[in-house]
Amino acid sequence: MQLLLSESNKPGIICILDGIFYHTGSVSIIEIRDAIQKGWKVIGACSMGALRAVEAQPVGMRGMGKVFKWLRLFKVSRDDEIAQVVDPESGFAFTHSLIDLRAWARGLRHNGDLNREDAAFFLDRVASIQFSERPLGKIRDFLPQNVKSKLNDDLMRQYSWKRKDALYTGIYLRDNLVSIQNNICTY
Repeated sequence: MQLLLSESNKPGIICILDGIFYHTGSVSIIEIRDAIQKGWKVIGACSMGALRAVEAQPVGMRGMGKVFKWLRLFKVSRDDEIAQVVDPESGFAFTHSLIDLRAWARGLRHNGDLNREDAAFFLDRVASIQFSERPLGKIRDFLPQNVKSKLNDDLMRQYSWKRKDALYTGIYLRDNLVSIQNNICTY
């Protein structure tokens, strides 16, 4: 982010969506504050961006999307709510974030495939596990037999709040912000 904040760059928009745990340092609130003080508009959504937006609202960061709204509403500031293990080269997810597992369980409850008690048990169990230990094969064991097959990568993508937030934020930036002729940078 330091390169963006150099004096040679005209302030524009910085959109923070995600980070890669264990591979790169995450953007800090101090960096966000410095960017805002230099005239940059900073938006966060999706994952790490949504978490930072909740934390940095007092310094002027703006949040977008369901993940941001959920984290703000329930005053969640734990990285493991949005964290998952991914391959830094391909982006393939080896584990799933707790917030997307919550969205999946909510979707199945809405469809009548998962009752309230089973959903609560499942979410309590997966929340007690460190994010790097949440591959589908392991967490599927916390579900009733008739629902286990519904916990798969295709349905996780369908219900993923993080994925939808990233897509909607990209569309929002394209449709609303490009027209104001600012620099748009994704970190």
